[in-house]
Amino acid sequence: MSKIQIITDSAADILVEDVAKYSIEVVPFKVAMGDNSYTSNVDFTNDEFYKMLDDFEGIPTTSQITPFEFEELYADKHNQGVEELILVLINSKGSATYNNAIMARNNFFEENPDAEGDINIHIFDGAGYNGIYGWPVIEAAKLVQEGADIDTVISCLKEELSKKQIYFGMYSLKYAG
Repeated sequence: MSKIQIITDSAADILVEDVAKYSIEVVPFKVAMGDNSYTSNVDFTNDEFYKMLDDFEGIPTTSQITPFEFEELYADKHNQGVEELILVLINSKGSATYNNAIMARNNFFEENPDAEGDINIHIFDGAGYNGIYGWPVIEAAKLVQEGADIDTVISCLKEELSKKQIYFGMYSLKYAG
């Protein structure tokens, strides 16, 4: 196992094939559609989600990843021997997930002072809501696979995250308006 682990959330829209190929860990969001609750990338694939959207009359809602979930994640990675944990998360202006990750990091080190120095936790605001931050995650993960050091990986992330460009076409006009 690499001593550097990259984690993102499911809103980064990284293909399942790329997640496996580049050893990226993805923390899923919870999605509610009416009275039904689902976990993204667990209860449905992206293609299934679009089918669910077509069949659903309302607008789905998501819930943030909680500080407790992040603390469990940090403890797990520390126990696995990860030395450099990098998280790139959904835009902090539209979700509390990023701030929860920061709060959890502070709590984790407060409750586990011996872990400080064993594991470094680097948290980045993806400043977007989709593949706009998924692509930089993939680029950083490629560097990890090639054996790059943490400074190189972080430098790459900072540079790539600053290049925000996204192009898209609408599959449906159902939610436009």
